[in-house]
Amino acid sequence: MTHVTPASIAFLVASNPALANTGSAEWDDRLAEYLRLDALTRADLAFGPFGDANEKFEWTKYSLEHKYGTSFERDPRAAAEWSETFDRLHEAEQLHFQARGKHSWLAACELCLTPAPNLSAALFKIEVIKREERDCFEDMPRDPMELVQEDMDRLRKESVA
Repeated sequence: MTHVTPASIAFLVASNPALANTGSAEWDDRLAEYLRLDALTRADLAFGPFGDANEKFEWTKYSLEHKYGTSFERDPRAAAEWSETFDRLHEAEQLHFQARGKHSWLAACELCLTPAPNLSAALFKIEVIKREERDCFEDMPRDPMELVQEDMDRLRKESVA
């Protein structure tokens, strides 16, 4: 199974002009918005406020494991530091979702609800659906598989016509 990474999403678009210049203004605009918001989301995860909080979380976890062992969560000497670090990460996750993640996810949904204008766009849509958590698509008004099937059926008819 191929895992789509942020770098591979950017590479797919950069290396395939058929994705970004499809002739469909609606697709092209939604793709650009998805890529813009997704880039900001991934940047925040890597080195923004969430990334900083996550790095602090990992270093604290490592430090506490070193001091108290792998079961440090049950050691009362580690409780205050661990609780504070865990709370900061949880707060950073909530802020990340409100500031970045929610908007990126909505842009992914809008893109997936847009008919793919060509096969490259349809294949890209499949990668976006695979990349986003399946649970995120529970709130979509349409089933992702149905959207892909409609794209493929329409593209087959267009290629025969």
